Order: sequence, then structure tokens, then C-alpha cells
Amino acid sequence: MGEYMEDYDFDLQYHPSKANVVADALSRKTRGALAALVFEDWKNSVAIDNYNLQYFENEGVACLSNIVISPSLLQTVQQSQWQDRELRTTWNRLQNGEQLDGWSTNRKGFLLFNRKLAVANNLNLRETILTEAHKSRFAVHLGSNKIYRDLKR
Repeated sequence: MGEYMEDYDFDLQYHPSKANVVADALSRKTRGALAALVFEDWKNSVAIDNYNLQYFENEGVACLSNIVISPSLLQTVQQSQWQDRELRTTWNRLQNGEQLDGWSTNRKGFLLFNRKLAVANNLNLRETILTEAHKSRFAVHLGSNKIYRDLKR
């Protein structure tokens, strides 16, 4: 009963801010979801595949990692705003001082409609946004009853 941390052999490694994105994302998961990652045979687990994690073991130390290098979705949306002729024209009109009903820009230069990010008429981009919002393992839609039912299970 009287166990202390000094009774265990372990390394405590601190990764500041967002240096370790996977650990940061996993730290937000529920205990039930994280429990699915704790098991005897890491290599054959479906849970690792679900999170696109890579596993390796070296000298009895297991490591999970996931690195994705791509422009952020916001950068992609902003680039698409400049590539869309209609949105670019609207942005230019706003910069010239015109008042357009519902249209505005924010401090970072994004074009907004009714205070929401304007997305170019680009099918691939819209599918990417919807996929990220609805199918990502780390996305939460707060108004959804399905999430409540899933967590209840």
C-alpha cells in the first residue's frame, strides 16, 4: 500500500506545448478510448490502425508515433479563397472600403461571411473539411446525441 514513485524505474519526459501532437491528442481521449490502446500485443491491435499510429519497441520500451506533414486546413482554405475569382473579388472590394452585406475579413486576412469562414466552391476542399469535421477521431460535434450514445457504450 505504501508505494511511492521512487519504487518504480521510469523516465518522465516532458514535451513542451505542441511538440508532441499525438500525445496531446491522445491526452484528450476518454479513459475508455485510451484503455483500448492498453493490451498485450501492440503489433496486432486494430486500435493502432484506427489512430494511424506507428509502433516500435526497443530494449523493452514501447513507442507510439504519428507524424503528418501537410499545410493546415486553414492555410488550404485561405489559399483557395485567393484562387476563387469571386471570393478574391469580394476580398478586394472589402479592402477598398466597400460595405458588403454579411461579408468581412478577420485580422489574419480570412474572408468571412456572416462571421463564418468563407469556403471556396471547391468540391475536394469541402469534402476534406466535412471529413475532418465528422470522421476524424479527434473531432467532437458538441450538439450530437450520437457522441453521447457512443461514450455511454
